Amino acid sequence: AQFAKDMALVRSSIDGTHQEVLARGSFFAAPRFTHDERWILFVHRPRGGGMPGMHQPGSFGQLHRIRPDGTGFEQLTSS
Repeated sequence: AQFAKDMALVRSSIDGTHQEVLARGSFFAAPRFTHDERWILFVHRPRGGGMPGMHQPGSFGQLHRIRPDGTGFEQLTSS
């Protein structure tokens, strides 16, 4: 199986128009707004790593956050 190496976290209007790339990388999943809508939390795997269960050392998905305007990109976990 092949996995995308260049993915993006994109913000858009509800109908899919007005798309804006907030971040680029190898993997993004499960984006969610915080309860106060000041942050978007998501899983990001910056080092890629291959098929599920066969990742390279240090390439597991980590929890990150970013502000809805694209600033403040920050890794919150490390494992």
